[in-house]
Amino acid sequence: MKARAILPGNPGHHAVQFYSDEDRLCLAVADFLADGFAAGQPTLVIATPDHRKRIRAELVSRHFGVTSLIKSGSVMILDAQEMLEQFMVNGRPHTARFRAALGAVLERVSLFGGESIVRGYGEMVDVLCGAGKYDAAIQVEGLWNELAKAHSFSLLCGYSVVNVASDQVYADVCAHHTHVHGALAIA
Repeated sequence: MKARAILPGNPGHHAVQFYSDEDRLCLAVADFLADGFAAGQPTLVIATPDHRKRIRAELVSRHFGVTSLIKSGSVMILDAQEMLEQFMVNGRPHTARFRAALGAVLERVSLFGGESIVRGYGEMVDVLCGAGKYDAAIQVEGLWNELAKAHSFSLLCGYSVVNVASDQVYADVCAHHTHVHGALAIA
């Protein structure tokens, strides 16, 4: 089942995908990234080890040469926890470190797309929510929106419904995104 609702790949597109089924998440992310591959957009994935493996396998099953794309530099696949360690200080995102770390990654991958925008998927915020660091996750969402003023990218964020602890967290997450997929009701 393809989740074609997450098509926009234009600058400033910052979508959130709430999920309860990891297989469906990985299919939706692969759809989003495959559309970017087809458009020649450089791609960035910042995810947990299991999701990186599943997304990559799905793209390979669709006959994308992911290994070649990584070697060429047009695709970067990074670990969410390792990226968090580059800018988190005392449990909070450090603005300058975030800008330096993510800005450098976006600049590096964008070198291989010419005028194309970077198409990205990230779940650092979900990792933070899973650790009970809801305020930090919302701050990171805000930092992504600030970074969009200096870099051209289209971003899809993944959040497990298990990690969205309240109506307020859900509302805060939605408020930082241009598109919401997999909307949920918090009990």
